[in-house]
Amino acid sequence: MTRFIVVLAVHFLSLFSFAQESKADKLSWSATQKLQLSDFNIKSTAPNEPSSHAEFSITYKAGGKELLSSNLNKRVLNEFIRNGSWIDTTQDVQQALRYQQASFDLCEVYVRQFRKALY
Repeated sequence: MTRFIVVLAVHFLSLFSFAQESKADKLSWSATQKLQLSDFNIKSTAPNEPSSHAEFSITYKAGGKELLSSNLNKRVLNEFIRNGSWIDTTQDVQQALRYQQASFDLCEVYVRQFRKALY
């Protein structure tokens, strides 16, 4: 019963999401593919600003037959949003990439916990 309530709540919350990103704007998390400078669509050279900023999206997509399925956890996604992320190319780019990769990896930890709760 708790699982049904969680699924129903997530489904209704997803109805209120109005962001319109294309698939090319998103990069799904991968254990083998790390973030690169080219993944950040915005390059900055602003002084006195942080060296980088990244946007991540944890989404859950289900509808129709998927709601009746016993394996809903494959519909939970962790994605990096390229057009919402920037990096300062005048600062230590490798350090900024490591930091944002660690943030992306941490999001994946929470996605896996969510998947486990759904299963």
